[in-house]
Amino acid sequence: MEIVVYEGEYDRSEFYSKIGKYFAEKKYQNELPYLHNEDEKVWFVAMEDEKIAGFASLVIENTKIVLATSYVEPEFRKRGIYKKLIDANMKYCKGIEKPFVCTTNSEIVKKHLEKLGFEIYRQTKNYWFLRKEVEHEK
Repeated sequence: MEIVVYEGEYDRSEFYSKIGKYFAEKKYQNELPYLHNEDEKVWFVAMEDEKIAGFASLVIENTKIVLATSYVEPEFRKRGIYKKLIDANMKYCKGIEKPFVCTTNSEIVKKHLEKLGFEIYRQTKNYWFLRKEVEHEK
């Protein structure tokens, strides 16, 4: 499996040729209602045999790093793809001394993030809000 990173002035036509269906098709719009792109977003796309296995994105803001969107195709679930995507996010941000934050409505995602040291700082009826403080480099 390969993870392709799209950041900065990347080729938008290549990016959308790979993951455009997630923005356009109704079945994904229902599952990913908050999916959108913006200039500051960094995308991590997991490819396996020329197929999209999943993707994740992040935004580095002034005071925090937002793990914005993640998705793994059903046929690739329970194979460690999500973990590889989150690991790629964390590695990309190594040395940036800002906390990570994430919002999820998935029990599986919440449990995985807790294993990585994220803590719930707020909860609503449908969502968990998680945060991981930065481990300062020595």
